[in-house]
Amino acid sequence: MSHITTQYETVSIDPSGSVSVRVSKIFVDDNEVEVATAREKQYFQRDATITGLPDHYQSAINAFWAGLPAIEEPVEEEAPVEESGDDTEE
Repeated sequence: MSHITTQYETVSIDPSGSVSVRVSKIFVDDNEVEVATAREKQYFQRDATITGLPDHYQSAINAFWAGLPAIEEPVEEEAPVEESGDDTEE
C-alpha cells in the first residue's frame, strides 16, 4: 500500500529564538519504492506550539527558549493630565 513518510532532518535556532525545521515528505508506492520527495521548512516563533515535532526536537527547542530573557512588552504611558490651576468661573 502506498504511503507518505515524514522525516525531520535539521533544526535551526537563531539568537532571537526563532526556529526552523527542515522536513521531508517521502511518497512511497505500493512496491515500497520512493517515487517523490517534497522538502519544506517549518518556522516557529518563540513560545509557539511545537507539539507536532519529535520529542527530542521539542525538548531542545524548549530548553533553548527557557534560557532566553523574557520578552518585554512595551508599556503604554498615559499622557499626563494637565490641571489649569484656575478653578474660578466668570
